[in-house]
Amino acid sequence: MKSIKKTATIVIAGLLLVTSFALGAVIYSRAKVALTDTLGMLLMSKAEDAARITSARMSALVEDVAVVARNYDSQADEATRRAYLQREAGLHDFTNMGILDPNGVLHLQDGKTIDARKEPYFEALQQGQNFASEPFISSHDQALSVAIAVPSTTVNGLGVVGFLAGNAWSDLLDDITYGETGYAFMNNQAGTTIAHPNHSLVENHYNAQEEAKKDPSLNELAKIEQAMTQGSKGSGRYSFDGKSRAQGYAPVTGTGWSVAVCADLDEVLVKVHELERFFMVFMAIVLVAGSAGAAFLGGKLANPITEVAAIAQNLANYDLTVTIPSRLLQRKDKIGQLAQA
Repeated sequence: MKSIKKTATIVIAGLLLVTSFALGAVIYSRAKVALTDTLGMLLMSKAEDAARITSARMSALVEDVAVVARNYDSQADEATRRAYLQREAGLHDFTNMGILDPNGVLHLQDGKTIDARKEPYFEALQQGQNFASEPFISSHDQALSVAIAVPSTTVNGLGVVGFLAGNAWSDLLDDITYGETGYAFMNNQAGTTIAHPNHSLVENHYNAQEEAKKDPSLNELAKIEQAMTQGSKGSGRYSFDGKSRAQGYAPVTGTGWSVAVCADLDEVLVKVHELERFFMVFMAIVLVAGSAGAAFLGGKLANPITEVAAIAQNLANYDLTVTIPSRLLQRKDKIGQLAQA
């Protein structure tokens, strides 16, 4: 009869283990999916906030240059005008400032002049429009720069141009983060990175859509960034630098650019991984407790059968003195019927 007890113990413990494992797997899977979906919505919302912040900060830079233009005294002597531009550039953290004349010549604060007709801000000032450039190699110092240009009729020219360091947009997004490892970056309308914590991506004009043509592992990222170039807002998941990431994105009004906020999934899913470890411990406890309970139940089932079998064996050996316990005779189940027989 030991085999009955052993079999019952194994069956009951197995059922408990399988049930616990299935329940844990379902809960873990649903928790992971729910958290990942929620993360996508949170990152998209964060990206929308980042886009609004970026737009406001860019507007503030444009206003800084507009103030310089309004207060520029075109009737002052050259030394005074240059000193004014130098002072304002230092006050507003511009690396250089200049006045663009109608012929396309930029007169810089240090007295140098350059032909700016091929510079990205020239056409905008000709059309009387404010302009904020992508990072580009400026003619005046051959360095990566960002130009902020404002048209003005008070400067005897087309307008005022202020220059920032080439990573100005990266610095603008530097304080926009998510968790411990999440960060923000910005792409232009062609999908080229113009702001990123990794400045080399900006300097090398990184474009995920172009890189995906050489590296298929970037296909998911390329699809997301293609949506960014279309001015869409949304979220997605992809792998980059060996890490699984989630990303939300939103357009920056009036620029054609798009801001994205991304986060490492491993960091975000740490609570789910903790849940996974909890279920492992829980299943171990269930297995131990279930095995003990199964052994007890197996004993409750096997012991009466063992006792009845022993009585039957004695009777088979013509031992008519055997006494059948009343607790067996009073049972209402098959064991009781067997004892009564």
